[in-house]
Amino acid sequence: MMRSQRRRTGFQFTSKTLLAVLALISMGGSAAYWWGVQSQLTENWIVAAAYTAILVLAPPSLVSFLIPWSPAGMLLQKVNARTWAFPVIIGCALYLLYYSYQIQWSWWSAQPVVADTGLINQQMLIGIIGFVIIPALLWTPVSSDELVEQVRQAHLVKRYELQTQADIAILRATLLRAQEKALVGFANLTVQEREELAAV
Repeated sequence: MMRSQRRRTGFQFTSKTLLAVLALISMGGSAAYWWGVQSQLTENWIVAAAYTAILVLAPPSLVSFLIPWSPAGMLLQKVNARTWAFPVIIGCALYLLYYSYQIQWSWWSAQPVVADTGLINQQMLIGIIGFVIIPALLWTPVSSDELVEQVRQAHLVKRYELQTQADIAILRATLLRAQEKALVGFANLTVQEREELAAV
């Protein structure tokens, strides 16, 4: 009875909605953090801005390929795992996570209160989760249309592979049969067998 009395609204606040808000806040914080770090590493503000953009956007987008959120994303990951790009994504994601780890560890270890309390690793892991993992969970690597196209292409490639394997098996069988007939001797073959051997 309570369900029938509830009104349906156009907007529902879910934990995923809250995660999306948190991801936006985290990415803003990530931009502020990385700008602070990169602007200290170089006086060229264009280079600092470029590196800030790379470190804010690249890690979550690369990690989003590695931690799919939906069954469709899992299927895409399975399809992409057979491409040469997938190991490149893994390598780039791991390197950017390592770089983020190193820089954040150095930054937090330079903060006296954090260093004195021994919370360097905890603070650094919170940064990795907030700056990279949470945004990565919400990003989909491709749109629904691109997903359908990639799956279609994967099916076509698999079909062509199977067809090619079947054609090769037929050719091998034909070659083996021709070799068997040749061993028997051409003179001992029937007319039909001679025609079959001539066709090969």
